[in-house]
Amino acid sequence: MKGNVLKSLGLAVVLTAVTLVIVASGASADKKGPDLNWQEKVPKFTQALEASGFSLHEAEFAYFDFVDVNCQNKMFTTLANNPWPNAYMVMTDTQRLEDHRTPPYDKFWDKFPWFWQLREDEAFVLVGQTPPAARYFSFQTTIMLVPGDEWTTTNWKPVGTNVGDNTNNLTIRTIGPDPFEAPMVYIITGNRETERRVRAAARAAGYPDAIINVETVSPKIAPLGIGPQGSVFVTAARAAVADDKGALNDYIINANQYMKAFRLTPVDDPSRPPGPEPVLPTDPEPVPVLRVKGTGQTEMELWPAAQRLRKAILTRYAMPDSPDYDFKELDTKIWTMEIPFPEDIPGLPISGMTLTAEKPYATLQRGAFMGGGTRDNNYLATYPNFKLLPEDDAFVILYGVNHQTTNKASYGSFSLYLDAIRWVGIGTKTSPNFDDPDGDGPLPAGRPGDSARYYLGDDPDAQYLYAWKVARHCNGEPFCMETAVENTWFERPAGPPYQCPRWLTADDEIFFIFRNYMEPATKVGPDDNELVYDRAIYFGPYFTEQ
Repeated sequence: MKGNVLKSLGLAVVLTAVTLVIVASGASADKKGPDLNWQEKVPKFTQALEASGFSLHEAEFAYFDFVDVNCQNKMFTTLANNPWPNAYMVMTDTQRLEDHRTPPYDKFWDKFPWFWQLREDEAFVLVGQTPPAARYFSFQTTIMLVPGDEWTTTNWKPVGTNVGDNTNNLTIRTIGPDPFEAPMVYIITGNRETERRVRAAARAAGYPDAIINVETVSPKIAPLGIGPQGSVFVTAARAAVADDKGALNDYIINANQYMKAFRLTPVDDPSRPPGPEPVLPTDPEPVPVLRVKGTGQTEMELWPAAQRLRKAILTRYAMPDSPDYDFKELDTKIWTMEIPFPEDIPGLPISGMTLTAEKPYATLQRGAFMGGGTRDNNYLATYPNFKLLPEDDAFVILYGVNHQTTNKASYGSFSLYLDAIRWVGIGTKTSPNFDDPDGDGPLPAGRPGDSARYYLGDDPDAQYLYAWKVARHCNGEPFCMETAVENTWFERPAGPPYQCPRWLTADDEIFFIFRNYMEPATKVGPDDNELVYDRAIYFGPYFTEQ
């Protein structure tokens, strides 16, 4: 049975690898989709939209640097951003009808220009090209706040859940040999008549149906409208593990050259500015159908191999005749915690809420906070938090199944976070480079599973496993990530080093998040019950002294 399962996993990996090679070679040879001259068509598109009864407000499509925003204290947390080379872009300068005059909403909208509301008949549209070749990209709208009521709060309640599934590189509608650097139109709306009009305007401008994507915002999930009775949204794009880091850097830094964003507000009199009340008939979009997670095929055939790797790690570091480290095996589970945030925004009861990074619709019903997570991923975190103090020879070994090799994920990663509130990502390693002794690519080095063989030896299942050390100083040791605490520890895609206040110290608590993005077979995140969970072992004095 085991041979058959691993044989099928191996065949899936080979087929996936061949596909990725073809995609990568196509991208490197500039075999892009048909050139639709999307930029030249934008004026014709805007004219068609105005002829359809829309008043236009041009927004921006821009790189969003969580760490920089947190350094400036515009946000009190980074929401555990996935560190560069994983990138985020957002629509910003989106606001038009939102109340900038009445306290406390005036300060709210000025502070968060990437947040917006949606009149019942409005839409946003993005037109441009997709990111360069990468293991993963997606576009998605998140419900950040929903209206409160007299039994909870008179203002909004934070929720951070998605309106539906992501549009990712396996599901996006575009044309060409692959989904990268390809033309796209992306419509966000809660009204079917509005959708029909925007589609028609796109076709009139020369954009074919084949590249038109629609993200529906059902008012049954999140009430629409302008003011405290309407929800607050944000739209973001992710791109991760690019074939060419420089190409992704250019895409995010010059994002507004690669994508144009417009807010579309129907009007009945073009000579007057639009107001908060809809002018089109009520025609709400339905609740979207979600993709089904899981294939029934699990990784549990590899559970004994993961246990052998655990034993090898403990044998090296924790046996009586070894360096005699104290150790603690950290728990791994879906990221859930009580939020210790201060009440940063007047009227928003953030402190005391529960964060849980799974099942957005269930999280919405429970009144918890999802933090903008996505169904395309599993968020597995380590517990409890720990410290790596300068005076201690402490370190952590992370190990488990490389889910990319079993075809359960398009890519996996582990990321290290500092500070119990700010959650600043100070380092990450991704599965394509788990077997590179330096872990920095751009292409894998060594045989699949070499990082596991460093502890396990020539085990037949090592090709499906990985193991990495995380320490303040690696001293030249392979498969090791350093965590020296300085303002320049974490890589920034552009601009000078971060100039953060000295709230990041060597004494801060640390934790890991493991990510497993998008199972190719289902085009959504893997069912975590079908995974062998990633694990971590802490070696050092911190826990024994508490």
